[in-house]
Amino acid sequence: MVDSFSARGLRQVYEGSRALPGTVRAQDVYTAAAYLRSRRDIDASRVGALGYSHGGWTGLWAAAHRAAERFGRPPLAAVVSLYPFCPKFAPPLDTDVLILAGDADDWALSWRCTEFSAKYTADAAHRPSLVVYPGAHHSFEVNAPDRLYFGHDLRYDAKAAEDAFLRVRQFFDQHLRP
Repeated sequence: MVDSFSARGLRQVYEGSRALPGTVRAQDVYTAAAYLRSRRDIDASRVGALGYSHGGWTGLWAAAHRAAERFGRPPLAAVVSLYPFCPKFAPPLDTDVLILAGDADDWALSWRCTEFSAKYTADAAHRPSLVVYPGAHHSFEVNAPDRLYFGHDLRYDAKAAEDAFLRVRQFFDQHLRP
């Protein structure tokens, strides 16, 4: 697990993601990947990332061609982003990406991910796969009581969570297993 907050004196970024942009956290992902790749018990060609919300946004940045180029590292083998903040533009990707979002999310709006994914043509080397769960909110996989957090509606959705966990396992099996 990558902790991008502590060394920077941050406890959260919910009140303003500008305090720690996804581009900066992407470097943390590549630093962690470099460490994993240095270990003899890790297959260096099979390192991926999983991120939720701000971490999902970070995963999208880490999947971009310019991230691997900028950090002088090999790209990740796979990225899963749950309810990320999807950007308005679609940079070339060096990594296959799975995005899982809820259409009732009032924080990370799923329509942005729909527009983001649609910008990749069928002939793109790496095109994001997107699943949008009807009625699912932010943090739909967290089995906790419904709550308001920084003014946003967080709700567990057992059906979406079950499907998401299955898809994450299948995606990583497809991209990370020998």
